[in-house]
This record gives sequence, structure tokens and C-alpha cells, in this order.
Amino acid sequence: MDYTKIANERYSAGVFINKPADGPSIEVILNKTFVDKVPFISVVIPIYNQEGIIERNLRSVLETITETPYEMILILDSCSDSSEDKVLGIFMDGGLPALLTNVVMMRSLAPLFETAADNLGFLCSRGEYILEIQADMLMVEHGFNMTLLRPFLKLNEPLIAVSGRSCHGLTYSEGVGKMGAAVEAPLNAYLDRGVLYVGETCNRGPIILRRKMVEELGYLDEINYFLDYSEHDLFTRARILKSWLCGYAPMEFISPCSDGSTRKPRDPVNQAVFAAKSAVYDRRQGFMYKWLANSPEPFPIRIIPIQ
Repeated sequence: MDYTKIANERYSAGVFINKPADGPSIEVILNKTFVDKVPFISVVIPIYNQEGIIERNLRSVLETITETPYEMILILDSCSDSSEDKVLGIFMDGGLPALLTNVVMMRSLAPLFETAADNLGFLCSRGEYILEIQADMLMVEHGFNMTLLRPFLKLNEPLIAVSGRSCHGLTYSEGVGKMGAAVEAPLNAYLDRGVLYVGETCNRGPIILRRKMVEELGYLDEINYFLDYSEHDLFTRARILKSWLCGYAPMEFISPCSDGSTRKPRDPVNQAVFAAKSAVYDRRQGFMYKWLANSPEPFPIRIIPIQ
């Protein structure tokens, strides 16, 4: 796959919803194949200035994925610290898992932010499923990928996504899982690991998505959601337009709020672009907000046993 060509022609291809016109150029800084096979899962991780934790967190992903061949697609999003060197060091050291088929590292010198970075990784993915993980997350459960895959493999439901974080409503406030600041808390012991909790939406990171469904919907909406809410818009489009569902499968991970890139001080370049985008982006123009403006009938949280 010519990642440089795909990355730098991503907007001219017209595959993204609302047809964003342009974005920063992308440089492929590592494209390394370990096993010549198509991966079952594409792990996509955007990274912005996480030099203190990125090596630990990436190694935790490598150490806990089981059973399924996977590739890693890492988006270095205008990092101004040593994150890039830390990540490169992992894949130059050797001793990598046999399930890892290949790794691709891409660098953007201008800020992309989460939605565009995810879309870039999704577009370059080859797996049947995409596993999106945020760079501040430490994976601690051996086989967490199978926890998230099991509903797809066991249930006869039109699932577009299964989150390991939470699911909740958009027309109501209730939810299940590590919602909001509860992302820092240990997993609630009373949650049933033998079921899938299905709601109006679910949360990014860690989350598995069915790649073909994401592609059919035009990926995430970069026009109206540059940093957050883009997954909720995607899942609203999925359910309303296609009758596709998303849900939550309880699993443990560690993610202190203080480690999140959006909660850390921005460097001057990032802050300038963030301010410019914040001044013109209007989430109310996205599909989700237009749908909510019509006071739709709530879709209550359902519990589906996984056999």
C-alpha cells in the first residue's frame, strides 16, 4: 500500500463526509512489514506530545493483544516533544509480538487534531476491524481485543462499533461504563461481562469499529467536529440512516485524566491552530445536532446477552 499517496490525496479522493477540501501534508516516517499477511485488526493511535507515557502505553498494547493478527498505524500529530523518538525506538528494538504484521508511522508538522488524525488512520487501515486507542491509555487486560471483538463474532446484530469505555444516551443523560471523569476509576465490579450494553452512542478509546461500515458512512465528520463528538455523530448516522448499532463491552484499562492530550498545555503552534478552528467550527451543523434539534424519540439502553 502506498501510504504516502493515500495520505496526501485523502481529500481529493472525495471519500469523507461533507467533502473537506484540504489538510496538512503527511510524511511516512516508518513503514515496516514483519509478516506478509493482511491483518484482521488495524490499531490506530493518534499521538500528540506524550513523551512521558507513550513508550509504556504502546508496549502495553503490544503485550495484551491476543489471537488476531494486527497492524499498527500511528499518527504523530505535530508533536513538539520527543514522542516520535520514543515510538521509533520501540519498533527498532526487535522482540515484537508474532501477531504484529506491520507498523506504519506518519507525521504531520501542522496540527490535525483527533478527528482528522483518526480519519487518516482509518483510511490507511487494511484490517476488517479498526481498533482505535488514545495515546494516554494503558492497556492492562490480556486479550482485551477479544473482549471487544466477541460481540461482533457471537451476536447476530448489525454492529458498527463496540467500545471498551462506555455507552450512553444523547437524548438522555444515563449511561454505562467509564463515563466522564469516571474513566479514572476502577471498572465497576457489578457490570456484567457476559452482555453487550447497547445505547444511542458509545465512546472512543478503546473502541473497535467495523471498517467497511465506517467507510460506507463517509468516516468521521471533519467539517463539523474537529476534536470531539465526531464518534457520536458517526453512531447517530449509523443508527438513523442504516439501523446499525453500537455498544459497550466492559473491560479494564487505566487512563488518568491528567494524561489526556486535550488537558495538557498546548504548544504555540497547536494553540494557534486550535483557536482558529474553534472560531469557525459549529457542531450544531453536524448530523447529530440537527437530529437532536427535532426532539427525537429516545433509544433506551438495551442489554444483549453474549452466548
